[in-house]
Amino acid sequence: MTTSNVDELISQLQEAANSNLIDVNILSTAGVAKFKQMTVKQQSSLISGIISQETDKNAFSYNRTTSQIIMDNNTQSAHIKTIDKGSILVQMRRDTMGDVVKIGEDTYDISEMDFKLDDESVEKINSIHTASISGISISYTTPSLSRDMDMNQVAEDRWKEIEAADIISDLFKLELSKYITSITINEDNIIDISTLDVDSQLKICDNLPVKLTRQVMTYIQDVRFIEQDMLQVDENKYIPTDITLFDT
Repeated sequence: MTTSNVDELISQLQEAANSNLIDVNILSTAGVAKFKQMTVKQQSSLISGIISQETDKNAFSYNRTTSQIIMDNNTQSAHIKTIDKGSILVQMRRDTMGDVVKIGEDTYDISEMDFKLDDESVEKINSIHTASISGISISYTTPSLSRDMDMNQVAEDRWKEIEAADIISDLFKLELSKYITSITINEDNIIDISTLDVDSQLKICDNLPVKLTRQVMTYIQDVRFIEQDMLQVDENKYIPTDITLFDT
């Protein structure tokens, strides 16, 4: 087979993939988006991400790989938030590997899981929330997956050779800053934190009053509980979204 024939075959395979899309429920929009099915190349990248995380102690590799797969397979450019990631991965895993998932020694049928939130939860995820004390106000919400990826990339470039346990305080500030959209000082000085580089965002987080950041952290915890509830299959049993998801 000549190179031109191989190229033509690959083109036809890609066209076929674009016509064999799957419906994926998006928690934050309460809508459905069309996604491409996972390819062998993407499965290989998952394996590479798993190996890198295990052998190189790169805490970011698997997370980066799964986020990129979601972005690449999102054919309609649906707006994806970080809370959507776990359920999207489970739906892609279900399409790729079937309806049965093993958690510990038990197996569960996940074919009937619909990954849909109530209106109150959707509003909580999408609304801009505010925490204030005298002279300072913080606005925060659930970040987009693209913002999460951008900030994680900077962090990975800097910390990929350092174990997570050694940078726990930096990871905490990184996660906190992802959720903060703006800071207002004395009601007239508004800082759009997303326009700043990661170093500046971390420095700002260092100087925020704990009384304010506690409210943001409570919100982050609430959002994670919402996501966790969507992945629950039994009492105290949840579908994993870490490196074991595509290994069970």
